[in-house]
Amino acid sequence: MAYGRPSAVDLDDWGTIAGNIAGNSDWSWAGLAPYYRKSEQLESAGLTGTASELCPVQKEAHGTQGPIHTSLGPWQAPIETPLLAAMDEVSGLSRPQEPWNGEHLGFHRCLFTIDRSAGLPHRSYAANGYLWPVLSRPNLHVLTNAAVTRILLDEEQCARGVEFVHEGNKYQVSITREVILSAGTFESPKLLELSGIGHPEHLASLGVPCRVPLPGVGTNLQEHPVSAVVYELADEVLSIDSILRDESLLKQHLRLLQEEQSGALSGPVSLMGFIPYGPQVSAERLNETILNVLQHHSNDATDDAELVTFEHRRRQRIAAHLLDPRSADIQLVGFPSAFAIDRVYTDFSKLSPGPPPGRNACYSLMVSSMYPVSQGSSHAQSRDPEAAPRVDLGFLKNPADVDVLATAVMVADSIFQSPRMKRQVLARVQPPPEVNLQDLEQAREYVLDRLMSYHHALGTCALGLVVDEELCVKGTRGLRVVDASIMPAQVSHAVLGTVYAIAEKAVDLIESAYTQSNGV
Repeated sequence: MAYGRPSAVDLDDWGTIAGNIAGNSDWSWAGLAPYYRKSEQLESAGLTGTASELCPVQKEAHGTQGPIHTSLGPWQAPIETPLLAAMDEVSGLSRPQEPWNGEHLGFHRCLFTIDRSAGLPHRSYAANGYLWPVLSRPNLHVLTNAAVTRILLDEEQCARGVEFVHEGNKYQVSITREVILSAGTFESPKLLELSGIGHPEHLASLGVPCRVPLPGVGTNLQEHPVSAVVYELADEVLSIDSILRDESLLKQHLRLLQEEQSGALSGPVSLMGFIPYGPQVSAERLNETILNVLQHHSNDATDDAELVTFEHRRRQRIAAHLLDPRSADIQLVGFPSAFAIDRVYTDFSKLSPGPPPGRNACYSLMVSSMYPVSQGSSHAQSRDPEAAPRVDLGFLKNPADVDVLATAVMVADSIFQSPRMKRQVLARVQPPPEVNLQDLEQAREYVLDRLMSYHHALGTCALGLVVDEELCVKGTRGLRVVDASIMPAQVSHAVLGTVYAIAEKAVDLIESAYTQSNGV
């Protein structure tokens, strides 16, 4: 639910990476900024006094009439006051002036998509923001418990409808205008492939006739890799762990939530920030990282000319980020609870199980690399539309990604070890104290062992590779993709806000196409 916007240069990179839309300024910071504002409804009630200093919002950069509410929670763990000072000191960075206006280097409190306008705080998202208010429209029909099995193309590769299954029966529905595919990063490429759109060799392996040869479908999957450093807190230092293990404290904060819409249960954590990679390492190590970015290739590298060119451009931009002392290469996020990354592989609800037995309450610094070189894929693994796609997140295939994430945990550990935190923490919980996180090899081993997904996967129907600047699938007519899969490269923040902006932009693209086709 973190509401973030990327650095301006992240979006400006998209046209460069996509190549054939390099001259199209619509896919850039300037082109997308109006759509961030259009989708947002900033609640400014909590952005006064000290909160305005920690979350420095300039109202002209935000929307006030959009369907998605953004707000700042009223509660902050007391430990985060000295922690923020330690973050500033260790990083050597000043606070960002407006983290949602294209430059967010440094540390601050973050907005979240929480509606605090009336009653208890609750999540603001696509269903209650966009869908529910228009459910009564006569031209809108929502069919639940239905699954699309393929897109129907005519002999000229024009989308004419979709096939779907509902309550065990198969149906086909015809369209008069176009099909908009918004199944997400994992499922959108699967549906294209089951419809005969994709790499001919992969389609042949599925037994699906190739209607449109498009090797980029399902490739280029990029995800932010995540690790964390966890410390036990000193006696009487409060965190969410303290509240959940102390019945009287829990009752107190439940009362604050019910009566005042405040307290620790009134919203998610909010302390985060971004630092550059280059200034954290020696010139020799930076040079080694850049060489790995540009020259190291995994065993699944392609020989398709278009994919090779696309990947070359993407790596050039990643190298430029890592060399830039003002680039937001690494994110750190504060969580006032114990993180258990080793428990989340089968059940993500176990991420924050409370402190280990015999320990005080804990605090975690989650870290992530914003511009991973490594790529994965998401492909249909059979002709059966009910079969889940075969997903490879591709984590840490490139040594450069290991080095950036190892550097991130080294910085996180240095923040906890800061003199400003001396009275706040007792000992490190993860990794154990015997692991020296200031030793590069040990830091590398740790992140390889403690790794999880950020749920920011994107890129499998990328601009330039699969869709054009109008989001139309190349080689077809009447078929668009509108979701995170069209993003050609990772961005330095959570992708939620960017997906809303893409959707708002798609509305204008679709309306413009209809206007032109009708001669209006």
